[in-house]
Amino acid sequence: MIQLGALIGIGLGAVLVLAGLVMIAPEVRVHQIRVYGPGSWVFRAGVLLALIGSILARLGAAPVPISQVGMLVGGAALLGGLFVWNHERAQTFHAGHPRWDWPRSLTIQMMASGLILLLLALLP
Repeated sequence: MIQLGALIGIGLGAVLVLAGLVMIAPEVRVHQIRVYGPGSWVFRAGVLLALIGSILARLGAAPVPISQVGMLVGGAALLGGLFVWNHERAQTFHAGHPRWDWPRSLTIQMMASGLILLLLALLP
């Protein structure tokens, strides 16, 4: 039962993470990233589900491919944060703000959540 929960969590989380990244892409392209927009929340929900699924996979000794999917989701989130980074920084300076507000940055949230998922999947 735990393995089924892990499979559903990681699988649905992966779909939501990728859907969130696709929803954020038009905002990134025009430097109008909304930290609390719908795409950002879909992404966060996907990361949370993938994280819960990865923890369940650890507890239930799930097969290796399930953990590998969690690792791929973490890598996608980390790379998404790397791509958003420069655009979010540019958006801040285009708006006339003197500095980038790191605590409210979507980039930091994406990179941190991706790194956590990636490390959770890579740990023995």
